[in-house]
Amino acid sequence: MKETDVIIKTYTTVSNKIERRIAYYGWDSKYPIVAFFNYADSYRFSADIIFEKFQRKETPLSDLDRLGFAICFLYRQSIELSLKFVYMTCRQSDANNETFLNKGHRLLDLWDTLQPLIESSINDAKEIRHYINEFCKLDPDSMMMRYPVKKNNTPNKTDTKLDIIIYAHAAQKLQRRLIEIGESIRNQ
Repeated sequence: MKETDVIIKTYTTVSNKIERRIAYYGWDSKYPIVAFFNYADSYRFSADIIFEKFQRKETPLSDLDRLGFAICFLYRQSIELSLKFVYMTCRQSDANNETFLNKGHRLLDLWDTLQPLIESSINDAKEIRHYINEFCKLDPDSMMMRYPVKKNNTPNKTDTKLDIIIYAHAAQKLQRRLIEIGESIRNQ
């Protein structure tokens, strides 16, 4: 590492020579609903890629724990952002959006605010709540897979052997359902 190393390099135009080096950020910032969908989908997509590696027989057992943390965090983040996507879709120009976004990372709080807005148009609210409750048992506020300790410096996990296959499949199912709800509302 040197003090003169270029860390952040941005471009105003893109040539064929660099198109495989860049990712576009902020193009969707004028469209919060699209941005929330894109973020949720990006976390889900990244989790899917890591989950595929987790499932490969040639992946060393010693890598599974490291991959598991990332899988859980990324899927949970995709669920959180999917809930926010659905809310933003329901309340496109609502002054309450800021209040909703300030609810933080607690999935159940987000669902409790969102559910009354959509329950007349869905028939699986109980099932969605069940899934969210299950994810909250493991990580209620998005801290467990993000940090090894709580804010008071005590461990945030006990010795647990989590079935990542079941977790990932459930997360995929919930995230997919939330996106379906949001898309259905957008198309009304």
